[in-house]
Amino acid sequence: MNQKKGQVWVETAIYMLIGLSIIAIVLSVATPQLQKMKEKGVVRQTIEALNSLNKEILEIENSPGSRRIIQFKLTQGKLIINPEHKNITYVLGNTGLKLTEPGVEVKEGDLYFLTEEYGKNYNINIELKYDLHMTTENELKTKIIQGGNYEIQLENMGYNAAEKLTHIDFKIT
Repeated sequence: MNQKKGQVWVETAIYMLIGLSIIAIVLSVATPQLQKMKEKGVVRQTIEALNSLNKEILEIENSPGSRRIIQFKLTQGKLIINPEHKNITYVLGNTGLKLTEPGVEVKEGDLYFLTEEYGKNYNINIELKYDLHMTTENELKTKIIQGGNYEIQLENMGYNAAEKLTHIDFKIT
């Protein structure tokens, strides 16, 4: 009789181990896929935000003295406003998401997409390129923003005679 009780406990323990092993396997497969889906959503929202920002920049480009304020939300990654290179780039680093073929720049509308290999993962760059004289707070300095809600003020400062380009200034708060 004691032998049967012991056997029941051993069987129960084995079934529990098998069950826990199956749960662990399912989680190990599902977690990366869930993370990729989350990152796809982040990229999709960022693309919409970049398109809105671009639309506002293009609208004020031909109106000296005009200003616009845009609400910009970043949940992951960073946004780099680089006046020296006349671009705005969103970077999502060390992601399992392969957005485009690595090393190949893809243009869609005004956005340029580049996926770079980073070990077993990827870095995703989404870039807006401009033919403008750009400044951040009236200086030729790069501004990097990460995670959070931001207010980006755009102002058309007029024509920059030295570069023969329209001058757009960015203020971020």
